[in-house]
Amino acid sequence: MGFVAMGSASIPGAERRRGWRIYGPRRPPWSEREIPYTRTMARGKPATERIEKFGPWIGVGPLLDLVEATAPFLFSPNREPATAEPTDAKRLQDLVVGPEGWWHVLRRARAWLPSTTRPTAADLDEYFTLCCAAHHATVGTYTPTDVDAKIRGVLWQEASAEHIRRRWAVVVAWRGWDERLVCTRGEPCGAYGLIGGHDGERLGVSSGALGAALSTPGAEDVAEAARTWIAEEVVREADALRAAIDAVAAGQGEPLALLRLAWIATHNVGDLNQGISFWPQDEPHLSAAEPFARLAHENAQACGGVFLAAKRLYHLIEAEGHRNYPLRQARCLRPLPDLLLPLGPCLEDWGEQVARHRKLDNKDHLEVIAALVEGGRKVPGQIGYYRALVGLREGLGGTFDRLCERLTSVDRKHLAEPDVRRRLMVSATSFHSSLSKQARAVVAQGDQLFR
Repeated sequence: MGFVAMGSASIPGAERRRGWRIYGPRRPPWSEREIPYTRTMARGKPATERIEKFGPWIGVGPLLDLVEATAPFLFSPNREPATAEPTDAKRLQDLVVGPEGWWHVLRRARAWLPSTTRPTAADLDEYFTLCCAAHHATVGTYTPTDVDAKIRGVLWQEASAEHIRRRWAVVVAWRGWDERLVCTRGEPCGAYGLIGGHDGERLGVSSGALGAALSTPGAEDVAEAARTWIAEEVVREADALRAAIDAVAAGQGEPLALLRLAWIATHNVGDLNQGISFWPQDEPHLSAAEPFARLAHENAQACGGVFLAAKRLYHLIEAEGHRNYPLRQARCLRPLPDLLLPLGPCLEDWGEQVARHRKLDNKDHLEVIAALVEGGRKVPGQIGYYRALVGLREGLGGTFDRLCERLTSVDRKHLAEPDVRRRLMVSATSFHSSLSKQARAVVAQGDQLFR
């Protein structure tokens, strides 16, 4: 069993993204670059060795380096697991069960999974396991690892039924992994449980499993299991959304919580679409996709229109991007899991927490302020970064203005703009009240909201 090359010709739907590879704009292959990326370069040191590769993809060592760079707290020598890893484990896949299965995988991967340019199907099972663990650990951080396309589509292609089954077992185990240490973007939904961005990641990977199983004789059990779980998760999120909308309509729910849930659910069904985008366009796959594909678009009525309603609410805060690229330059935040960014735009408390954090000094505060100002300047419609600046100003007092004087001239000029100054003068109470009023106005559309 071989691996699938990264080129767009091997990826379903590539004809819709001419000029792109699945990982972004075309770039020269590693071998043609003047200075190849190396593990040591990831740590800011001179290049001393070529990059490790796993088949055509990033090698095990560099991938783990990226995880450690964005979430160094996971690799602290003082961190002890709450649950012991299995004593008889011999493969990464033997470690996946339990809330800390992902962490056990990351701890052992460097020693247990050597990089190879010619991986076997069994090697790809292990690499898939590592990619799932890396994605789980970093998708809620400031610099997620770029492996989502692998686990949603690329690593499912051309796998036999046996190896689809092995990878599906990892996906099933992922449902039990605890994300609270590495993500703060979940919304408690009472009887429906916690709904967060990691649920969308699981949907995307599960749809990859379903698409592969439908194409592979002997994998019917995986197809049925994946189809069933996707349907159950979509219904869970739809029911939670409907309950939250009804509560706000009745004057009993919290509009800001509804906005956060709408944002999460809209992105989650978008992740489901991303997995489906790898499927072949034949009758079995088109039929299987019908209940799940594009739920926030033209297929809105598949769930009673509730995801279309969520998208209309989502438009109020759609600029609060889940990637938060501008904050990647604020490296002082990465070692501090208690400062992982929550879902915006109401980030005043987070900004004040940054200002008062005992492990950050004024140099760090300036780094965060500069990243937030640049983000507000470059991301159209951004709200949350300005609200975070309000919190920082509250926590730092007069020091905030003195630090702003040390910003670049471009950033100082941006802060001096009348519209920006007005935004920064709005109190948290006033802003929350205004945003809640907007959410209630959307909900007040009644049945029209779902059409």
